Amino acid sequence: MRTKSTKKNKINVVTLGCSKNIYDSEVLMGQLKANGKEVVHEDEND
Repeated sequence: MRTKSTKKNKINVVTLGCSKNIYDSEVLMGQLKANGKEVVHEDEND
């Protein structure tokens, strides 16, 4: 899993690997959103 910041408060989460990595990415995204960050997942941009 990699993250890259595209703006100060916008984070693009890129998930690599197995379904466990996808689950972990979703948990991370939820935590970031709860802390006021704008989060997108790479698949949402396709």
